Amino acid sequence: MEFTKEIAKKSDVDLDDEELYSVGNMIKEIKLEEELAEKDKAIEEKDKAIEEKDKAIEEKDKAIEEKDKAIEEKDKIIKRLQEQLKRK
Repeated sequence: MEFTKEIAKKSDVDLDDEELYSVGNMIKEIKLEEELAEKDKAIEEKDKAIEEKDKAIEEKDKAIEEKDKAIEEKDKIIKRLQEQLKRK
């Protein structure tokens, strides 16, 4: 509204002139579209960061699974060796 009043004063146009309001509305719309585009970009960047973190988590999960399997194999070997010692 301030912008509309300023334009009306500078151009000596009646404030009730609908054309002036439409110009103000167009400018508001452009500003809102720019804000929306910025927010969309920020959301995309956050989504990308989340995807990267998800990938890192998946890699860590795979590494943990591999370590768990290795531990299980070592436990089996230990049990087998303990049984062999008991037999002797």
